[in-house]
Amino acid sequence: MIVAALTLRTAIRSLIALFPGGQQDRWHQLIIMAIPSFFAALRPIRAAPDTVNRLPLEEIRQHLHQVLHDCQGMAVQRVIYKINVAGSPVDLWLLRSDLYLCISRTHDQAEAARRVNALLSSFDGWMPLSQLTPI
Repeated sequence: MIVAALTLRTAIRSLIALFPGGQQDRWHQLIIMAIPSFFAALRPIRAAPDTVNRLPLEEIRQHLHQVLHDCQGMAVQRVIYKINVAGSPVDLWLLRSDLYLCISRTHDQAEAARRVNALLSSFDGWMPLSQLTPI
């Protein structure tokens, strides 16, 4: 990797030396700024999330309601309201911290983490795999 970087740097300096004097700094900056774009274009395109096995929005809502089944209080009622008015699975995904807080107040943090982590499979296909990580 280091050898490749040194070779690339040498190649850039040789290329810049071909330009007329006085403009070498400008060309050096342009080439250096273009290198990340060049390498980004070489990266493979990530596949789209699997849309075949997505759960419907209402089914995801039911799963969120189920994790709160034995929790009570005003904060729980607010979260239930937020679940009911959420317009997309992404909106429901963003409620995980509220769910965790309500469950941990009724039970403990370990139980809250277990329940929230059990919801991950409900969001398959809706969220990028990099975000579907357990707490």
